[in-house]
Amino acid sequence: MGHDFECSEDGENIYVSYNHCWAFYEFLDEERGFREIYDYEAHELLPKLLVVQEALREIAPETFHLNWKNAPHLIKDGWACVHTIDAVGNAYYCVQEIIDKCIKYPNSHFNGD
Repeated sequence: MGHDFECSEDGENIYVSYNHCWAFYEFLDEERGFREIYDYEAHELLPKLLVVQEALREIAPETFHLNWKNAPHLIKDGWACVHTIDAVGNAYYCVQEIIDKCIKYPNSHFNGD
C-alpha cells in the first residue's frame, strides 16, 4: 500500500510506500503529508523537498544515504522502516527520486491517488 503517482511531463508511474510517508508528514505538511506535492509545479516543489532531505540527513548523518538499493546487506527491501537506518535511508531515496524528476522536468506536476 502506498501512493501511486506520476510526473505529468514523462508519464512515468512512481510508487511511494506508506512506510516512507512519515517524512512528508513530519517535514513537508503535517495534515496532507505526501499529497502536498500535488499542489506545486516541480520547480516550486524542489526547495520544499530539499528541506525534507536536509531534515533526514540531520536525523541520521552517518547513514542517510544507505537504502535498499545500495545496501541490501543492511536493508532487505524498499518497505523496511523498523530501524532508523531503514526508515531514513529508504525515505531519503524516495525523496531523491522525486527531486530528480523536479530537476529534469521543472514545469511538470505530480498527480496520483
